[in-house]
Amino acid sequence: MTRTPALAVTLTVVRSVWLDLLALLWPTECVGCRAPDRDLCDACAAEVERLATSRPVPRGNVPAGSSEAAQGPPRARRQMPEVPCFAAAPYAGVQRELLVGLKHAGRVGFARRLGPLLARTLADAFEEVGSEPPDDGAPVEVEVSVEAGVAPSRRPAGAPLIVCVPSRPARVRQRGYRHVEVILSHAVRALRRPDGRLSSGAVLDVPRRPVRALRALPGRTGQVGLTSSERVRNAQRIAVRRGARARVRGRRVVVVDDVVTTGATVTAACETLRAAGAEVVAIVSVCRVERRDTRGGDADRGSDPA
Repeated sequence: MTRTPALAVTLTVVRSVWLDLLALLWPTECVGCRAPDRDLCDACAAEVERLATSRPVPRGNVPAGSSEAAQGPPRARRQMPEVPCFAAAPYAGVQRELLVGLKHAGRVGFARRLGPLLARTLADAFEEVGSEPPDDGAPVEVEVSVEAGVAPSRRPAGAPLIVCVPSRPARVRQRGYRHVEVILSHAVRALRRPDGRLSSGAVLDVPRRPVRALRALPGRTGQVGLTSSERVRNAQRIAVRRGARARVRGRRVVVVDDVVTTGATVTAACETLRAAGAEVVAIVSVCRVERRDTRGGDADRGSDPA
């Protein structure tokens, strides 16, 4: 249905009245500035929208080799292949509070606000890595098991797949959703037009769904409070799902996470996928921690990969 200006105004007024009534029944406050009556006030919502349309934080690089070598001496790190890492915003301000609420307070509605942030960096990553279709340009039928996490589809063989960094099964059960996948679904929705092309008009082959190729192994914990070496060992407790190995072998992959902190988690994901025969061509996240908080706690709270 096409919205006329009058209809859009009417819907905005109705929504505002409805939110006012909800605030009377269930008092709330803005997650960003603590203003009363709204989960996200107009000013903070505008800030998130601004971030979604502004230039993302400067692109970084994450080592694609051994996660242990990634924490080694500078000379060893320089000899490792690197993967470009795209992030929409620093891990601070209202975007940080939205992520914390989504991950630790059951505020699944916040994913809709974070989706456009991820969409911007996802489009940037796919525009840079591009697609490498087969020589004859013909689509290839891809049969995917249910366990791999996506439905069968016809896609160019060279189009990058999307693989999300997994949460621990216990945390998924506790939340009732896979938070990175929920953000990603809103990001893809923000990118695509009704005709299936990207809203920017660019012809980028961004998959509609991720391949659920990775799983957390028993013994993996949250990263909060761990030292650098402990983070590396903990992050390595990850594996390719049974049935997904053939899906990623020989394919290019874009790894998606919510926050990149030290890089230990995404480096381990890259290492695991490479061992399964995939080529990781980019890492995309909503936020990136630009400077470690030496006091601990707060800097890691939203970037816990659990």
